[in-house]
Amino acid sequence: MTRPKETRVPPKPPAVSDATWVKLYDTFTHFAELKPWQDFDDDSLFAVQDPVTGQMGYACILGALGQVLSLCLYRGTGGFDVHQRMQRGEIDQDTDDIFALQDALMAETTARKELQAADLAVIRDLGLKFRGRRGWPLFRSHLPGHLPWHLTEQEAVFLAFALRCAGDAVEGVRAGRIHLDAQPERVYAYFPAAGNPGFTARWEPYPVHRPEPPAPLSLPTDKLNALAAFEADAPWEVQAFFIPAPIMDRERPYFARYLLLAHAPSGYILNALAVSPEHPVHQTIAEAVVQAIEKNGRKPSELHVHEDPLVAALSPLGKALGLRVKAKRFLPAIQEAKDGLIEAMAKGLR
Repeated sequence: MTRPKETRVPPKPPAVSDATWVKLYDTFTHFAELKPWQDFDDDSLFAVQDPVTGQMGYACILGALGQVLSLCLYRGTGGFDVHQRMQRGEIDQDTDDIFALQDALMAETTARKELQAADLAVIRDLGLKFRGRRGWPLFRSHLPGHLPWHLTEQEAVFLAFALRCAGDAVEGVRAGRIHLDAQPERVYAYFPAAGNPGFTARWEPYPVHRPEPPAPLSLPTDKLNALAAFEADAPWEVQAFFIPAPIMDRERPYFARYLLLAHAPSGYILNALAVSPEHPVHQTIAEAVVQAIEKNGRKPSELHVHEDPLVAALSPLGKALGLRVKAKRFLPAIQEAKDGLIEAMAKGLR
């Protein structure tokens, strides 16, 4: 397993052409002037095709509660699936790993203090003027396991086109010519086209999200027979999650993935690992469990995990050790340890 390096020197933002920046700021200014968050909810969804890659994005307007005023463009079928799960209440931001889920582009109007030096430099170099308590544009790219970051050229082109389509959607809804909820299980979708206004629109079926199956689990077969014979302990809880402390040793800042393995009745931490985000979660868990059994001389009576897909991914481990892997929506021992870890890290960063 590759342990991430700790560094706080941020990398340089990607290069974006002045022409693309001008188009992005112009389209966002028109979008913000419409104040769409006054009468749009985040469940009102429309689709936009990326003019560069052809990937579909699924856009919603945030701001009905007055907390975030933005266009959020979820990318691909995975992004669409996250939006739908959030709408159904299946994702809990207090216990679920939001850092591992978000694949989206954001265009937000916010306070000047929320902008970084690189954002202000672009605005200054283009000779743009913004004012107001929440009148400053902020553009960010969200990727699973990564810090929200500055846009690439391709992302800026996609977001500019999405904002232009969003303006049409807002005006169309208000004029009564577009009804975003008119067709169940279908989404009103925009596609790039030549000419002015430069897009076409039609109804499309909801996309079907088919996540990539996890790689086969690699197990130490030479050890498993001996470990399976160990006496069974109480249930153990295990969860891998991202810690919100960015690491800066790549072109794009990312978060380390931490894993905690706990004795459920006592809350005692049996194993703790920090790995790079690319390391498969199910493989990390299997390695942590094997290490803990070897160290403690006992195996768990059951292994409790946070996500349903992990049950199937870890079934070879459970079969080899003669124990049951179960999904639990709440892991009390892990949550207590996780809260303590995050609090300790936060104090260390002050």
